[in-house]
Amino acid sequence: MCKRVIDQVTADAKWYSTSIDGEVLASTTLTLFQAGVINETNLLAHVRARRHDFMKPAG
Repeated sequence: MCKRVIDQVTADAKWYSTSIDGEVLASTTLTLFQAGVINETNLLAHVRARRHDFMKPAG
């Protein structure tokens, strides 16, 4: 499930022409999961809400 969330956020980054810090994305996802966000839809929403932590404009 965490991998699917990471894959979706990575696809989002490509769509919006941004780059991501993969380690921070993975850490954020796993931290949220370990904190009890175990529903995939909710996990994806929480990770997307924190995208400013790991996304930056490409270029």
